[in-house]
Amino acid sequence: METERISRRNVGPGKSGQWGIYEVPKRVDAFNFEDFSEQLKNYVNTKGPWVALDCSTTTFLSLIAIKFISEQADILVGKNGGMAIIGPTEKLKRQISIYATLDNIMVVSDPEKLSS
Repeated sequence: METERISRRNVGPGKSGQWGIYEVPKRVDAFNFEDFSEQLKNYVNTKGPWVALDCSTTTFLSLIAIKFISEQADILVGKNGGMAIIGPTEKLKRQISIYATLDNIMVVSDPEKLSS
């Protein structure tokens, strides 16, 4: 599940900031949440403090997955970093905003927008 399609890049905030990009599966539900959460937590711990979640192929996130992502975003903000979500559909953005705030997460249409 953990694939870094785009290697760490110099597009993060400031000259020293770099975004690590984590590809989120098409669906995160009760069947794969445990693996997803373990891998994302490990990714945040090793690739942070700037982590972008590539949701361009993601169609469903369970409530527990949304809450977990929000918690990880808070952790990154506490480390003077941040989280971004790349390429979510409008439906997925609405789903996330119902169960968690997007105030602590940057939402961009593609990875190139991370530098702006």
